[in-house]
Amino acid sequence: TASSSTGAIGSTVSQVSGSGTDSSAKQQQNVEVAAAVAVNVTLHDALVKISGSLVSANIDAVAENNGNFATVGTGAAASLASNSNTIGVGVAVSTNFNTAKVEIDGDLTATDVSITLNTDLSQNMDSVYRGKYGAMALAGSLSGSGGSVGAAGALAVVAALGESSIDVKDGSSFTTKNGDVVLDAIDQSKLSAAAMAATLSK
Repeated sequence: TASSSTGAIGSTVSQVSGSGTDSSAKQQQNVEVAAAVAVNVTLHDALVKISGSLVSANIDAVAENNGNFATVGTGAAASLASNSNTIGVGVAVSTNFNTAKVEIDGDLTATDVSITLNTDLSQNMDSVYRGKYGAMALAGSLSGSGGSVGAAGALAVVAALGESSIDVKDGSSFTTKNGDVVLDAIDQSKLSAAAMAATLSK
C-alpha cells in the first residue's frame, strides 16, 4: 500500500511505505526560506545661484553637501531539525543623486579682493559613516543533518550619480580690481559595497 501528501514550502511532506522502497524516501523534508531586499535612494541638492549683476568688495559663493547613507539587507534561514533544507537571500541596493552646484548667470564684480566660487560634495566621509558600507548584503543558511539543500546568495550594489560642479552661463563675466577669480569643484566620497554569504550543514 502507498500514500502521499504534499504541502506548501516549509512543510512539504512525502511518505511512502511498503516493501522494496528506498528507505530515504520515508524521510520528511522541510524547506525554510528567508529573503530580504533593502533599497535606499538619496537625493540632496545644495545649490547657489546668482543671476544678474552683483558688485561687492569680495564675493564668495559656496555650495557644500555632506551626505551620508548606509543600506543593509540580511536574509538568514536556520533549522537544526533533521532533514531540513534552508535557503537565505540578502540584497542591498543604494543609489545616490546628491549634488553641490554653483550657477552663475550674470556679471560679478569684486571691487577690493577676489571672486571665489566653490562646490564641495562629501559622502560617507565623517567619523560615523567612514567605516560603513554604502550597501551591504548578508545571507546565511543553517540546516540540520539529512537535508539535501543548503544555499545562500547575497548581492550588493552602489550606484553613484552625484555631482559637484560650477556652471557659468554664456555671456557671464567676472571682474576683480585687486584679486583673483577662483573656481573650485571638489568631490570627496567613499562609496563601497560588500556582499557576504555562508552556508552550514550539521
